[in-house]
Amino acid sequence: MYYIYQRVTEKPLALHFSLKPTQRQDVVPALFRIQNDIKNIVFADISHSSEFPPEEEILFDINACFLIESNQEHDSLQNIKIHLSTEGHNITEDYLELAQQ
Repeated sequence: MYYIYQRVTEKPLALHFSLKPTQRQDVVPALFRIQNDIKNIVFADISHSSEFPPEEEILFDINACFLIESNQEHDSLQNIKIHLSTEGHNITEDYLELAQQ
């Protein structure tokens, strides 16, 4: 099974999604700033094939591991800085090795 994560490249649009009103009490608005090592992480810009091209979507491989650098709250919005790591690949490899035993 293959999974992907989705993100939006433009900050105003990301803020729009983050601050969208909801009736749920268990939702916290958050904006993630992602630093990506383009040499080691598999990702694809799919804005050309998206049903919503203005969203400028990017997909990340399931092996992408997001590591939190910082989290600051500003006007009820969580601003979370993360970077991508190849650690997810190591975890997957370890799991597959154990599953084959």
